[in-house]
Amino acid sequence: MGIKRLVGGLFVCSAAVIAACFGGAPNESARSQLVLQSSTTSYDFGVVPVGMTGSSGQFVISSQGIADDDTIIDIYEMCGDFGLVLSPPPQGYRVTACPLIGPGTGSSTCVPTSYSFGATFTPTSGLPSSCTVHVDYMPTAGGATSTLAITLSGTGMTAANSLSLSPPSGSTFPYFDIPVGQTSSAQTVTVTNNGMNALDVTASLSGSYAVAGVGSASYPTYMLGAGSSADYEVRCAPPVTGPQPGTLTFSAPATPAVSIDMTCNGLAPTAMTVSPSPATFASTLVGRPPANVPVTINSGGTPTTLSVSLTPTAGEISIVGTNPNGQSLGSGSSATVTLHYSAATQHQNGLLATLTINGQAVAVTGEALTGTLGVSPGTTIDFGPVCVGATVSQPVSLYASNAGEFNVTEITPPAPPFTATATGGLLQGSHANQLTMMAGVAPTMPGELAGTIIVRTDLVQADQEIKLLATGLPAGVSPTPDAIHFGPGHVMTTTSVKEVIVSNCGVAPITFTRTRLEGVSAADFAVVSELPTTPLGQKASTKILVVMTPHSNGAKQAQLFLDHGGGVVTVDLDGVGFGGADDGGGKEDTYYSNCNAGGASGLGGALGVLLLVVRRRRRA
Repeated sequence: MGIKRLVGGLFVCSAAVIAACFGGAPNESARSQLVLQSSTTSYDFGVVPVGMTGSSGQFVISSQGIADDDTIIDIYEMCGDFGLVLSPPPQGYRVTACPLIGPGTGSSTCVPTSYSFGATFTPTSGLPSSCTVHVDYMPTAGGATSTLAITLSGTGMTAANSLSLSPPSGSTFPYFDIPVGQTSSAQTVTVTNNGMNALDVTASLSGSYAVAGVGSASYPTYMLGAGSSADYEVRCAPPVTGPQPGTLTFSAPATPAVSIDMTCNGLAPTAMTVSPSPATFASTLVGRPPANVPVTINSGGTPTTLSVSLTPTAGEISIVGTNPNGQSLGSGSSATVTLHYSAATQHQNGLLATLTINGQAVAVTGEALTGTLGVSPGTTIDFGPVCVGATVSQPVSLYASNAGEFNVTEITPPAPPFTATATGGLLQGSHANQLTMMAGVAPTMPGELAGTIIVRTDLVQADQEIKLLATGLPAGVSPTPDAIHFGPGHVMTTTSVKEVIVSNCGVAPITFTRTRLEGVSAADFAVVSELPTTPLGQKASTKILVVMTPHSNGAKQAQLFLDHGGGVVTVDLDGVGFGGADDGGGKEDTYYSNCNAGGASGLGGALGVLLLVVRRRRRA
């Protein structure tokens, strides 16, 4: 009954093809929907020096079928070390194999459209990184939204000797107004050894400032291990009124020095005290507000009426609770201003706002960092074809792909036949460390397999899903995939390489004897890799690489045969040539001339593809 229905469907599809060829443009609602494809589904930037930027070639997003027509919704990634170069914007971009040209345009030329974009990699550590790029798209004729995943990877190369600072080297850290005779609150400067060697770091300080390091004996020289950081607390104590410039410099042998400037303004002595000044928020993550910071105002021995105002310069800084503006303070009395910071965007360590109290400017400082979970080798892990009864495993690294640190609180393993073993913990910012888990699959039956690992963190973002894919293979020798769709290709231009994985799930090794290409378009395809010369072991696999170079317009179809001692492996090949000259007059090829060229040849090619479907269904 199933074959009868399929044959009936074949004639319905044949009618649709005939109508398309002789009755106008193809009916979008009746055509088969294929998926988008990328010129490459993975790209390795190789080794790039930390802090430098590597660039990729172009990723070309195109259709797979002659009638495919899809609209890109968005192309995005969420990885700190990687970026995308999208021009023009991809949203709403239509990717087609043969755009349907409407009446009145004066042309019906079949010209496929594609979308190209680039990527960048700027490593922040000397560890491997990975990123999944999502290409969300929707069939123009309607249907569910789909996603094409592209994996980016690269490894940072750490310099032998390298130092960095937070706040960044070359920036200026403000203390604002500090009365003579008083000392500011401490501001923290963090020095980090980004190199591969331990360093004897020496700090030097100029101006009316005092510094305390990580230990009683750490200043001015401290041994800093590779990848380690040290905090230095810096205070301003102006001896006189007026500007008090200063510089804190860190140096080490064979290492470029790094420094930060500081500014402090000495005010005339006053009985009123403000503490802390500067007022500093602890480092926080974007989207997560830190604890409030109370600022205490003491009148000292002189009664005063308070004038309080707040001027934000970055982020959302506000006064919460009671604002003591206009309040009268008696001798020795105190009032409190409570500051609140809602970190909506990333902000490097520095000035957030100015709090002015009776003319005295108080610096309000802090930082908000972006926290993002990085997953290597990506958030979609495809184990590929795996023989039933075999087990394949893959290490998966979790790390902080941006500057913010956070905790992995829980990891939910996938359902069988997939497995995952891991423990949570702290992930330090900028890939300073990583957690490693082992994911695996052990198919118990043939077919497409899918599972999900859920990683829960204390970030404000939703839980991260890691998708696991595999194809369970039955006993025997199997190709994956068993049909390759090249889509449209320009005449006399070679397409990108398509890969077939041949797996031996039999009971003994096999030896390949030859490769054959047969069919009406065999000359338009080529195998560009060699068969293994040694036997392919049980549960082992090998890769075969195939390309298409259409020599004329129209549908192309052939079969790839791989002969071995135990039988033959068969892979169906199809595609379409466009952009060549017609046989009759040298004009550019059109959708309609594809149908009419050679009488029924265009129709025969289309029916041939449908007959392949019948054959494959029977085989299944």
